[in-house]
Amino acid sequence: MKSTTNFLILNQSCSDLLATFSRIIYIAVLQDTSLRKLWFGGIPGLVTCKLFLTCLFVPRNFSVLILVAIAFDRFFAVTQPFRQSPLSKHLKKTIVFLWLWCIIASSYMLAKGSVQNIQDSFYCDYNENPDQVFNEWKEFNVTAVVIFCLLPVLVVVVLYTIVCYKLWSRKVPGEQTNQNQGSAEALKTAKKVTRMMVVVAALFVLCWFPYYLTLLVQFSSHGPRNYKSELSLIWLTVAFSGFNPYIYLTFNQAFRTGFHHLFGKNSRKIKIPKVMFFRSQSVELEQM
Repeated sequence: MKSTTNFLILNQSCSDLLATFSRIIYIAVLQDTSLRKLWFGGIPGLVTCKLFLTCLFVPRNFSVLILVAIAFDRFFAVTQPFRQSPLSKHLKKTIVFLWLWCIIASSYMLAKGSVQNIQDSFYCDYNENPDQVFNEWKEFNVTAVVIFCLLPVLVVVVLYTIVCYKLWSRKVPGEQTNQNQGSAEALKTAKKVTRMMVVVAALFVLCWFPYYLTLLVQFSSHGPRNYKSELSLIWLTVAFSGFNPYIYLTFNQAFRTGFHHLFGKNSRKIKIPKVMFFRSQSVELEQM
């Protein structure tokens, strides 16, 4: 399982975990303002506050960039099957670069985040006047939506459109030679992986686009924030991280085998066989 795609999925999983925990803390703070009093002062409070605010943005930006990297890897594997992709050659450097890029892009949080002491209570927030915060916050979010949402999703759509066209239009010769059987098996595997990642990309769009569109509408209208709708949209973005493992278990036999191997007999209690049963029906329908 030590393939380029799986290493990228591993990093996406780490990003999903970080995004989930930071978003849950943010939801608790947003829903109950008194919880912000649990913060503490001093240098440790300032450092943790800046890191917390940064963690709200780094994982979400990294997640979409990983989807772009996986799409590029699938594109190169399908269009140039006999060559090693540049991403595979420089995998570690690429992953480190993506993490650093996302951290640098969120440097606004590191710079502006501060702990305020108001009536003996500590608040992790931005130490600026409201008008200046709104203007800077607007520029930061609009830029993030364009660079880390619209453009990456456009690239992913274009790459997977080309990949799907080439895969499903490719035909294997009918003679049952060993070479043709190997080509047919490789084509089948490529279709499975591509189908899995297309579902993940589509799920990202469904879970994250409402949140991004709401940000754009909010900053364009300069109106009051609707905290209830914002909470529901944040929960929807967290749901993206929760759905991903089930997608990988559904579409990838290697993940299911590794899951059973890791958890042993306890994994039998989880209803993975039903997922496999429904999927086996879909495979039979495809064969028919």
